[in-house]
Amino acid sequence: MNLLEALINAIRLPELRNKILFTGGILIVFRLFANIAIPNAQQSALALLFNQQALLGLLDLFSGGGLSRFSIVAMGMNPYINATIIMQLMTVISERIKEIQKEGEMGRRRIQRWSRYLTVALGAGQAYGFTVLFQNTSPAILGPLDWFQRLQIILVLTAGTVVLMWFGELITEYGIGNGVSLIIFAGIIGRGPQGVSAVFNAHSAGGGLADYVPFIIFAIIALGMTALIIEVQQAVRKIPIQSAQRVAGGREVGRRASFLPLRVNHAGVIPIIFAISVMFLPTIIANYFNAAPPATWYYRAAHWVQGNFSPSTANVPMAITYNGLYFLFTFGFTYFYTAIT
Repeated sequence: MNLLEALINAIRLPELRNKILFTGGILIVFRLFANIAIPNAQQSALALLFNQQALLGLLDLFSGGGLSRFSIVAMGMNPYINATIIMQLMTVISERIKEIQKEGEMGRRRIQRWSRYLTVALGAGQAYGFTVLFQNTSPAILGPLDWFQRLQIILVLTAGTVVLMWFGELITEYGIGNGVSLIIFAGIIGRGPQGVSAVFNAHSAGGGLADYVPFIIFAIIALGMTALIIEVQQAVRKIPIQSAQRVAGGREVGRRASFLPLRVNHAGVIPIIFAISVMFLPTIIANYFNAAPPATWYYRAAHWVQGNFSPSTANVPMAITYNGLYFLFTFGFTYFYTAIT
């Protein structure tokens, strides 16, 4: 059965068709929210900042372009994913949470409820950080704000994350499943048309087919990488299991060989998202000191972090250090996530 036949059969089943339509509707609403910008945000200054900060581009990728527009869902699912990972790590650290986890479905619901509360706290903190960051850029993305205006932006951004968290749970429960992953996926592919349009606009000088050769090569590489990622994601390692002989019905039953499938990539992209959040923290802190007196040591330190702590910095030793730390964080979070789930 090929993919087209499987899709046709899925549409014919009323229950599965309703799940697909429900999931599609939720994802459409998410894409609409990603295009509703926070009022009074200077889009030209925002575009300039994202051209200078490659790490912000990675965060924007997982938010579906919402961060580069400073939309109401600018933070995406990052606070929820971070909260989930933190709670899973707490099951290893805290004996009380470990005991709650062993209570079955009731314990899982309690931990999930705590994850939601932690999502709100992390979302509010991250929203405050982005608000301060966008006020201290040059040129400023957000103008002077009083406490009430700042509170409004924080509440809107936090509510956007909570709504996405709710969308993910709705898709998991009433849709086709894996709600969080689908929302992240929808955000990533949602930027596809914009990227294709940018490529065609950049090569519209009339140079013929030669202008599109880099784009064609990139498309081939992207398809190959996608196929490789799917292959790794679907791969399992079969651990053989040998059952002992037993007596059933007055006769001996021989050994039966079976296997335990272990996924090769159990953690998925969650450790990468968590690592990006950690790596972005020094830049967020450094941007708090943009308005400090230039003669102070913390202003110089912040300026150095902004110019050097980046994957695309011209400082080669720092670029190696940055990417090395990024690898170590990803490796470590993958290990912990796999060990505790």
